[in-house]
Amino acid sequence: MAPFPKLDSLGFPDWKKIGWHAGKKLRDVLNPPRDTGPTREERRAQRLRDNLKGFVYFDDFDEVHAWNPKDIDPIQVANTPLLERSAAQVYDQKGPTTFVLLCHDYTGGYHDYESVRAPLLEDKLYSCNHLQCVDTFVYFSHKLVCVPPPTWTNTMHRNGVKALGTFIIESEKLQIERMFEHNRGEFIIAQQLADIANAYGFDGWLLNIEAELPKAMEIIQLNRFIESLKLLLGPERSVAWYDALTVDNEVDYQNGLSVKNLPFALAADSLFTNYKWTEKKLDEARIVAERNGLDIAKIHFGVDLWAQNTNMPGPPRVTFPPKGGGGTNTGLALSVLADRGFSTAIFGPAWTHEHFSTSSANGPSIAEKVEGAVWKGLPLPDRLGCDCRKGRPHHTTEYQMNPIVKYAREFPVGTSSYFETDFQAAFERVASSEDQVRV
Repeated sequence: MAPFPKLDSLGFPDWKKIGWHAGKKLRDVLNPPRDTGPTREERRAQRLRDNLKGFVYFDDFDEVHAWNPKDIDPIQVANTPLLERSAAQVYDQKGPTTFVLLCHDYTGGYHDYESVRAPLLEDKLYSCNHLQCVDTFVYFSHKLVCVPPPTWTNTMHRNGVKALGTFIIESEKLQIERMFEHNRGEFIIAQQLADIANAYGFDGWLLNIEAELPKAMEIIQLNRFIESLKLLLGPERSVAWYDALTVDNEVDYQNGLSVKNLPFALAADSLFTNYKWTEKKLDEARIVAERNGLDIAKIHFGVDLWAQNTNMPGPPRVTFPPKGGGGTNTGLALSVLADRGFSTAIFGPAWTHEHFSTSSANGPSIAEKVEGAVWKGLPLPDRLGCDCRKGRPHHTTEYQMNPIVKYAREFPVGTSSYFETDFQAAFERVASSEDQVRV
């Protein structure tokens, strides 16, 4: 009997060389996953219920096409204009600093406590208590189009922070080519996205395309789409491009700026890189940027707070520094980026409230204490109660010396003509029989 032929002789790729996304795609072809999610009718019913809470999002292109400004409920619209910040840093910051973008992604997004009709809450959930150190906030959810809830946009605007929505494509099932449908020479989706941002009062979009185009030639169309959206949004709003799809029409994270994502970075207002960068990647990005007239402050290198976890399923998540990066060591990445003149994109800042207990019955919760450690370098409790398996990965020797606030560009509060505060956090306790908390 002849020996069974090797896989590569049958046309299969070398499994050692195949990328995660390509491997997942091949796996899904050989063994298609079952679609156990809600039906389209169920999603539509949920979306209508969420609309009554002030939430607006769209699951497919048909819904985006069908959107009309006449459908808007006033409760869905942010009513606070963006506070114009002083360009100066606070007087006591020493050393180089980095502009910070926060990419939200808090357990899928669109929670009841973010609603304009927020319920009473038992615990303090994520609200970000350091907006003086944030330049841009991205509301992220795994919907095709994610509009920031007006509660978030209003909070950001009161603090001078831009609020962006997310346009994300993670599957070819969404018919990605529909991005390029035209009406009288204009991209229909680009026009709708621009009108949505204007109508709901937020400041632009993060474009996150993590699926290949049906035709490689449509890469040129994609660049035109970005340029069109940027033009339609106008100079007061912005477009950020996420480092996933390349000019080779492959989902191939560059973890920096390269010739493969340069055209998209130039067409947009900023680049949000993937998280596995190195100092060598910073050097390469600087060279590419300088050769092409791109301000390196417009390159936000990603930092994944979840990379410090040791209980994550699948391959370990990696961010800078490769060993122990993210989590309580996030400030270490900011120190390097600030020194090199680049900006930072912090992904999953609500890690503190997802990975740790938010119970606050007896004073500040573990989540609040961890957030204080990440941002301000405050001491961590000895017992964190998390399920990370290997030792105590969050109790590092570096974090107290390298908090985020040490390296994030901090802006003065208020302006010469505007200042308002009641000196309270985003949450407060209220007198009730259950001693609850409300937004």
